[in-house]
Amino acid sequence: MTLYEATFRVAHESAYAELTEGRDLRLDMWCNDHCDMIRASGTDHDVLIDRLEAHVGIRDMYREDERLLLITNDCLRSHQEPLIEAYLSEHGCLLWPPQQYEHGQLLVRVLALTESSLSELYQQLVDDFPVTVESKLRRTHDVLDNIVDQSHSVTAGLTNRQTEALIAAHEYGFYEIPRDNTSEEIATHLDLSRRTFEEHLRRAEGKIVSEVLSEID
Repeated sequence: MTLYEATFRVAHESAYAELTEGRDLRLDMWCNDHCDMIRASGTDHDVLIDRLEAHVGIRDMYREDERLLLITNDCLRSHQEPLIEAYLSEHGCLLWPPQQYEHGQLLVRVLALTESSLSELYQQLVDDFPVTVESKLRRTHDVLDNIVDQSHSVTAGLTNRQTEALIAAHEYGFYEIPRDNTSEEIATHLDLSRRTFEEHLRRAEGKIVSEVLSEID
C-alpha cells in the first residue's frame, strides 16, 4: 500500500488562526462534527476562552499551568465557511488530526491515496491562500506502523517559547560536554533575560521527561 503525505502551513482566515496571531498561544484542534476539542498551550488563554464563549460556547475545560483543554458546545465549521475540510472532501484527501494553529496560520497534515490528488489539493489551496509546504513524503511500506508511531509526540505540549528555548539550547551546544555556550549567552541570542530563558527551558525539559517516563510506565 502507498500513501502520500504532506504538511501544509496555510494562512487561513479562521477564528482559531486569528486568535494565535501575535500571541503566545498554540492550538491543537480535533473536530468531532458536533463539537471541537481544543488543547491550548501558551500564556494567552483568557482571550481564547472569551472568544470561544462568544462564538461556539464552552461545555467543559481543564487548566494546568500553561496548558488548557476545552470542549466546545458547537463545531466552528458550522459557523464559518469555507474551512479546510471542504477542500479535502473535494479531492478525496484525509486529514491527519489534530489541526494546529500558531502565528496566525493553520498547520494541517494530509494523507492521499494518489500523488495527483495531493497535488490537486495543493493547487486549489494555493489559489485561495498563501501556502507553505512544510514536508512531503511517500510511504510505501509499514504504513500503519508509521502512522501509529508518529501520531504522538513528546513535544506536543510545549509552548512556542518553550520550543524556541529548547531548540536554541541544542543549537548553541548547551547540552554538549563541556558546554559551548552558557544559558546567559543563549538568552542574549534570543533577546531574553537569563532567568526567563532558563524558566522556559526547565518547563520544556520537565514536560518532555514526564512524557518519556509515562511511556516507560
